[in-house]
Amino acid sequence: MAIHQIQIRADEQEDRLLMRLSTTDGAEFRFWLTRRFVKQLWDMLLQMVAWDAAVAQQFDASLRRTVLEIQHEGYSRQGDFSRGFEEAPRNFPLGEAPVLLTGGKGARRGEDLYVLSLYPARGQGLDITLDTRLLHIFGKLLRDAAASADWAIDLAIARAPAQAAAAAAAGPGRFN
Repeated sequence: MAIHQIQIRADEQEDRLLMRLSTTDGAEFRFWLTRRFVKQLWDMLLQMVAWDAAVAQQFDASLRRTVLEIQHEGYSRQGDFSRGFEEAPRNFPLGEAPVLLTGGKGARRGEDLYVLSLYPARGQGLDITLDTRLLHIFGKLLRDAAASADWAIDLAIARAPAQAAAAAAAGPGRFN
């Protein structure tokens, strides 16, 4: 199954972000993301984008930051943010109620593929395979939703280039 659409939006009543992911085979997954989880997820996404060869080969922190910002801007423009989430009949492998995510990990699979694993405290989570373009688009969706939630958290794409370089060298990461 491949990703069809991803939507991340703020839910004021829950004070959480609701992430909906639909697949080409008609499945939909729904997850709650808390402020704490988003901060940890963002750090993981920063590590993952730093694994890109064009970023990792830069020895200077300023150059890494510049490359990350250019990539993020370019890839983010490739997303189609004008369409709403399609409300089609779907099956819900994890149920219709959103699942509260509590942890995750990121891994690199090949030159341009990444696996973002998201999981709840109990039960089944989801492994999402993303290429570099989708990884940046996912980051933009997360940043925009967190901004609309008015959480006042710093989700800058290159806020910690030195940490991103160290994480890139370390390989797969995890948070709980």
